[in-house]
Parts: sequence; structure tokens; C-alpha cells
Amino acid sequence: LAWQYQITGKTTIGPYVAYEHVDIDANPNHDAYSGGIKGTYQALQKTVLTGYAGVEHRKFEGGTTEDKTSPTFELGASHQYSGKTSFTGLLYHNIRASYSDQGKSYKATGVNVLAKYAYSSRINFRTGISYEYDDYFDVASTAAAQDYDSSYVTWFLGGDFTMDNGFTVGSGVRLTDNSSDTTSRSFDNFILNFDASYTF
Repeated sequence: LAWQYQITGKTTIGPYVAYEHVDIDANPNHDAYSGGIKGTYQALQKTVLTGYAGVEHRKFEGGTTEDKTSPTFELGASHQYSGKTSFTGLLYHNIRASYSDQGKSYKATGVNVLAKYAYSSRINFRTGISYEYDDYFDVASTAAAQDYDSSYVTWFLGGDFTMDNGFTVGSGVRLTDNSSDTTSRSFDNFILNFDASYTF
């Protein structure tokens, strides 16, 4: 929940408050309360900055760790380079629940950049790269002793084509490299996907 005040024609700013509840079968549930400042800024005619910065207090229901109070932020930027090409970027830091690692949660810090190109009114291309560092911590006594901290690098390339009959078809490739402090958790993967949608 946020309240925004337009300071100038280019700037809005104001406070926000947030609540999150995460219900997990195998791990302690999360209850998080946060608040801070949220805003937007029209930096240039074609560039917009958006984001928030605040503090979060997170409780772990039934866990063995103490409550955590930590900073949280997200800063995004979008730039319309031309009528056909646009770029977006995002820098973020938050805490997330682990759904697969027993007794673990993690702090996620990452950055991603995306480019979109409209080749025509029917054909669109997109590509992007992202990096995320996951800093794991124990929330229950069942947590494994290994250090699960991981670094993810992902690159993708894709596109889609819109037909006259309302169908849009697309495909893409995604490459991910995960480097973990626990060697057995490190991996590389390649994903090829196809998708289709219909607009009524």
C-alpha cells in the first residue's frame, strides 16, 4: 500500500507499507512487515526511473532462528531508445523463502537487463541477461550443514509472431549457470521453449 505525491511534473514520491505471508509445508512460515519510500522520476524524455527502499521485519513461525530486520530495495529503469527498441533494467535485494531446501531461507540480490525490439507490427524479439546471488541462512534445526550460497547467471533470447486470426506463437532459448558453494548443487542447463496464445 503506497501513497504517492507528485512533487514536480517529473517526480513522485511517498511512503509505502507492505505485508507478506508465506505458507510452506516443509519449512517455517514467513510473516514479513516492511515500510519505506517509493517513487518515480522522469529522468529524460525517454527514460523513467522507479523504485523503493525500506526496512523489513520478518518472523519465522515455528523456526529456530530469531526474527530478521534487514534492508529491502528495488530500483528499475526503462528507456525507449527508439520507436522499435526499448531497454529495461532492475536492481533488487530481498529475503525469500526456500521451498525445496529443508530449514533454509535466503537473501536474494540481483540485477537484470532486458532489450525488446519490434521488427514489425507482427514480429517481436527480446533478449536479456540476469545475475542473482543467493545468501542462504538457517531458519530451522533441520537445515543441512552445507553452505548453499549460489550465484546464478541467465541469458535468454526469444521472439514471437502475431497472426491475423488472433494467435501469437513464439519460441526462445535460455542458458543458466549456477555456481554454488556446495559443489553438488552447481549446474548448467539449456531450455528451449515454444508457446502460443490466442486473443479474443
